[in-house]
Amino acid sequence: MSLAERQLVEIVKGVASSPRVLILDEPTSSLTIRETRELFRIVGRLVEKGTAVVYISHKLGEIFSVATRVTVLRDGRKVATAPVGEWSEAKLVGAMVGRDLSALYPRTFSAAGEARLEVAGLAACRT
Repeated sequence: MSLAERQLVEIVKGVASSPRVLILDEPTSSLTIRETRELFRIVGRLVEKGTAVVYISHKLGEIFSVATRVTVLRDGRKVATAPVGEWSEAKLVGAMVGRDLSALYPRTFSAAGEARLEVAGLAACRT
């Protein structure tokens, strides 16, 4: 079986026992977009039935799609907990890394200059 198939089997095994609490740690790391959507659908059904789902991920889009409440841990310690609606991506990243990243990487703009590289006739080579 592929890595994705093994991942799905493990998720199905966890769901099949009708758990009261299900912990998913980076469950989509090897899943396709279609498989991820199906996982989110399953998680939604479990939550509707009263199952508590702990969803651990560094993929922020997934957190905003599936979570109702977010807890940020850093170095094994709880940093913050709030409903997902109270988080922005910037606030969440700041809590994860421990500082505001906007000051670290300020937005700068440069005027377009002379071309440094030009490519013509580029084709993909498939082997």
